[in-house]
Amino acid sequence: LGASIPWIDTIENFIYISSNLEM
Repeated sequence: LGASIPWIDTIENFIYISSNLEM
């Protein structure tokens, strides 16, 4: 999945960090 769409990994990482910061 990441190999096909490299920027998806960055978006998922950003969302994960944002969720972590909110908690």
